Parts: sequence; C-alpha cells; structure tokens
Amino acid sequence: MQRYHSNTTTNVHIRCELQKSNLPMNIPAAQLQISKNTVFKWKNRNGQDNRSSRPHTIHYSLSAQEKEIMNSARRSSWLPLEEITEVAQQVNPAASRIAVYRTLREAGLNKVPQQERERAKKFEAYEPGYPHKDVTYCPKLDGVKWYLFVAIDKGYPTYLV
Repeated sequence: MQRYHSNTTTNVHIRCELQKSNLPMNIPAAQLQISKNTVFKWKNRNGQDNRSSRPHTIHYSLSAQEKEIMNSARRSSWLPLEEITEVAQQVNPAASRIAVYRTLREAGLNKVPQQERERAKKFEAYEPGYPHKDVTYCPKLDGVKWYLFVAIDKGYPTYLV
C-alpha cells in the first residue's frame, strides 16, 4: 500500500510516466494539472519515492572557532547567557541569543553545575563594622566604561543620603 502526503499531486504511476515521457514540460503539466516545477522534479529524479524535505546542510551563524571561544568562556567564568551573547555579538553581529544557547547546550554547558551554584552563593562572614566591598563592571554606554561599587555592612543599619 502506498502512502502519500495529503497535498501530493502525483502517485507512483504518474511519476513513472513523467520520467519516461519525452514531451515538453508544459504539456504533461497542463494534462495532469500540476506545475512545471513538479514535472521537472520527477523527470530529473531517480526513482518514484518521496524524499525528506528537511535541509541536507544546516548553515550556522557561528563558526567553530566562535563556538569554542564561547564554550571556554562559559567553562572558565560561568557567565550568564546574556553576557556571553553580548560578547559574541561584538565579534559577530549575526550571533543571536538562541545560537549562543544552542552552542552551550550542544557542549552540555547550558546549565550551571550545582557545585558552581553553591560556590557563587557563599558570602564570607565578617564581623560588624567590617563592610564587604565589591565592584561590578557594567557594559559600556556610549563608549564610556561604568562600574558599580557595592558595600554591605550587616552589623549596622545603612542609610543612603
């Protein structure tokens, strides 16, 4: 028993006849009420079976070298996806967030390991009066570097003026 796609316009018998025919493409197309492209396709194909319509080659927006750079950046620092995407877009403007995510997922780096999560949560315990200080490097805005300085003192209430 033959199975056809619901939108197919030809069957094995018609395909066989098209391949044997020496008529110009417009004549069988008009007789069978199919397009010239369909006639052309079956005349030039070996066999009468349907083939997959999926692409045979997938063109990625990222090169192998760019993928390896992103993977090594993720392994060494466990930066969030958005930050890695930002860096990738500076090198290759065609790098989309989903392309970066697929790259990380392919390498098994899409989820931060539990050990890394625990290490990121730990805060050193300080005595009151000894503030914890930290600096964060913000992205450039209009070519100017910005930094965020944070100081936390758990022992005393802090008021911003």
